[in-house]
Amino acid sequence: DFIYDQIAIDANGYCIAQGAVLAAENGQYSLLNKKGEVVAASIGEKAKPFYETGWAAVFQNGQWKYIDTKGEVKLEVAVQDADSFSNGLAAVSDTADGSSWYYIDENGNRWMDTSFEWAGPMNDTLEMMVKTAGAYRAIGLYQGPQ
Repeated sequence: DFIYDQIAIDANGYCIAQGAVLAAENGQYSLLNKKGEVVAASIGEKAKPFYETGWAAVFQNGQWKYIDTKGEVKLEVAVQDADSFSNGLAAVSDTADGSSWYYIDENGNRWMDTSFEWAGPMNDTLEMMVKTAGAYRAIGLYQGPQ
């Protein structure tokens, strides 16, 4: 029987990475291991899935936080929307409508001085898909933290 209302999935439809799944029951996400056992309960009202590397983004009590696969909070950020970390960077947005995205590192430092209409996770070749001027394109890392 299915007991979860929602499962955090990535753009490819995957819900498990690093042996962890984020699933919601009654509007509250919990962290599960690959056996379906609860590792950390009630960790947020919203959640983004883990990628192959990095922390997952969860939204709890009005703030985005990043957790590891044990459910421990590793970073808190004051942003309107957030994606999970992938290969050391995470896309975040300061705008309520999600129209302006940029990347942060695992210390919360802004990584690029450019903002995008949308920003995706970094892949293993250190490239990200972003949307600018209504068009999608791949970019690589060219700058360090500000």
